[in-house]
Amino acid sequence: NQELAEQCDWLVVSVLPEQVSEVLSELSIRPDQKVVSLAAGVSLDELRAAAAPATDVVRVIPMPPIEHGLGPVALCPPDDATQALFHRIGTCVAVSDENQFNLFGAASALMADFYDQVSGVTQWMNEKGLDLPTAASYTTALYHALADLTVRQPPETLHTMSADCQTPGGLNAQFLSRRNRVGANQSLIDGLEDILNRLESATD
Repeated sequence: NQELAEQCDWLVVSVLPEQVSEVLSELSIRPDQKVVSLAAGVSLDELRAAAAPATDVVRVIPMPPIEHGLGPVALCPPDDATQALFHRIGTCVAVSDENQFNLFGAASALMADFYDQVSGVTQWMNEKGLDLPTAASYTTALYHALADLTVRQPPETLHTMSADCQTPGGLNAQFLSRRNRVGANQSLIDGLEDILNRLESATD
């Protein structure tokens, strides 16, 4: 690792959080090297301490869809060079405040829930007699289209999209009303709060 690190201007740390300090401590890092960490929950202060004498440290959250050039890449702090690199594979969103960065980390925990919902709808239709390929084709196209509409929507009107697609007594209104009665939206918020608390505890 040391021989390779000596040839690099950038060091990308892509190991488990508990391995970061050990991995960096084994390297002789130059003051002019940039350290980009993909490890969740490892603060900038911890990274700078482990990567000393280097001080140019950036935290990044790349999401799996960047394999296809899609999805967000969260950065903290904003850094032109890092953003230029990751902008090639995703949508860079940068903040200076690590507390705000943790919000991105919490939101990234929605992946499994999203896939579970898509799979659940698909399986439900399949169990009702629709063949699996047809059910999957409809469900994935539906979720893809709905997500695409949110990207096209001005940020300040995202909160109106749900109401805009409902009519009194309509199917969307009925379904959302039932979800609200069982506390689905509150469960979403509570889950995000739990993840945020975990991330904040890790970086305290």
